[in-house]
Amino acid sequence: MEGWAGVDHTYGEQAWLEREGFTAAQGVINMLEVTLYMVYFFIAWRHGKGGVRGAFGGKWAARAVLVEFAAGTITATKTSLYFMREVFSGYKFTGHAQMHPIWTLWGFMNLVYILASSYMMFTFGTDILDGLGIEEASTLEKPN
Repeated sequence: MEGWAGVDHTYGEQAWLEREGFTAAQGVINMLEVTLYMVYFFIAWRHGKGGVRGAFGGKWAARAVLVEFAAGTITATKTSLYFMREVFSGYKFTGHAQMHPIWTLWGFMNLVYILASSYMMFTFGTDILDGLGIEEASTLEKPN
């Protein structure tokens, strides 16, 4: 089996020879994405009660939720862009491959990334909205 580069020529010799800039641009976004995930885990480790899995609140929790929401949004958007790029280009970089490797190496992994990051967006987005709702509820209940 050739692996990912054998299925998706975006990462192979064809893209290198054509000076395809997508892979380099993707690398820059990947660095931002990984940095955000590391910031989240650092905040959770440093300020959480009981380490990364521990609960915490206040400003640091708000920062962590916002960072993780941004990271999840980047992951979902980036992975959706990869998929849509192939579909709209007529499968320029994956059309040569047989269906089994495409679905197991390319399609399945993209689907996992899209679903996991969409779940993160929903979960952390709900946390953000709930936090904003708490503030709104407390200001509405104050007597004039």
